Amino acid sequence: MPASFRQTRTRTSVRDQLPALYDELGGALWSYAYGLLRSAADADDVVADTFERAWRKHDTYRPRRGEPQAWIWGICRRRTLDVLRARTPDHLDALERGGPDLRMEAIGDGDEVRAALTQLTLADREVLLLRYWGDLTYAQIAAATGASENAVTVRAHRALKHLQEILS
Repeated sequence: MPASFRQTRTRTSVRDQLPALYDELGGALWSYAYGLLRSAADADDVVADTFERAWRKHDTYRPRRGEPQAWIWGICRRRTLDVLRARTPDHLDALERGGPDLRMEAIGDGDEVRAALTQLTLADREVLLLRYWGDLTYAQIAAATGASENAVTVRAHRALKHLQEILS
């Protein structure tokens, strides 16, 4: 029996892991999408689309490129950016360019952190949402965004410092 066949039979496919991945990541993915899109309905759609795409395209997952969680986060990130781009066509690729400061509404008057997040660039806000709300490691964020781990670490450090300056 070929080794690849034995591995396939003994290893759980990513498609089989999707229900557990949804239980593990669904809430954090929704928070991330909502944090950028500011719409509960759009966040619901993004999470649903993320897992639907993962189901359909499960054969594109490559274990050597990272954990299934990072792959799911990457799908969610791309879908969230698609929705954001559709709303704001003038800001295409704002993350990669470090483009204009796209703002989101503060949830409430008493929520200083959410209000301070609105003063960060979209790229800085995204890395903080992935790190602290999504609870991803720098390596997972790098895999999800296509940036190097070093670049993600530097951006997160600078964004957190800027956030602290805003809050002080």
